Amino acid sequence: AIYAQNQWSRYSLNYLYAVDSESSKKSIKVADSISYSEYGVLTGFGFSATFCIAGLFAGRAADVASRTFIIFLGVCIWNCALLLMAYTHNFGQVLALRLLLGIGQALSNPASYSLIADIFPEAQRAKASGLFAAGVYVGGGLASVCIAMAQSMGWRGTCVLIATIGFILGGFEYFLVKEPQRGNFEKNKQPKLEDNSIEDSKRKKVHLSFSASLYAIFTNR
Repeated sequence: AIYAQNQWSRYSLNYLYAVDSESSKKSIKVADSISYSEYGVLTGFGFSATFCIAGLFAGRAADVASRTFIIFLGVCIWNCALLLMAYTHNFGQVLALRLLLGIGQALSNPASYSLIADIFPEAQRAKASGLFAAGVYVGGGLASVCIAMAQSMGWRGTCVLIATIGFILGGFEYFLVKEPQRGNFEKNKQPKLEDNSIEDSKRKKVHLSFSASLYAIFTNR
């Protein structure tokens, strides 16, 4: 659910900009005087610049710090950025908040996949990862609803509503999901000594048979 809201927040601007209205209440393009080229910056470099850089640090943080807290921190950062976007009045302000949103969203993925590896056993891990990844499409689908939301409650109200949902989900995650022990399932794996002994015995037999064959060939026996 958090990853779906992550993508909803990310792609909301794409649809809010597409609102066909001359009203500053319904259209962020009109209210903040955002040109088409500026829109390209906001949805491209204006997000990915900090997202890519912050992702490097997020991966390292997920290895050494509490992953549930990292996700919660990311949720708070990106939804604060989205909430503040509801009060912007120009391109520069929106750009600064999009860059902040990129930092917050970069914190989510590394910690989430690390948690999945320690919460779910190996047999269920692929399914859990698939469900998590589906958040991209669920969130993208929800983002398309932003056009209708902006038409009814305004684009500023839409930003506030999406951010509020994000804060609620973040609170649930932080208080209900316990930090699991790292390598929880890997540590429980015991080496199969009996199977290893059988394999070693088979290798030795093959080796002896091969050696005996060579000896018979070169000694004509």
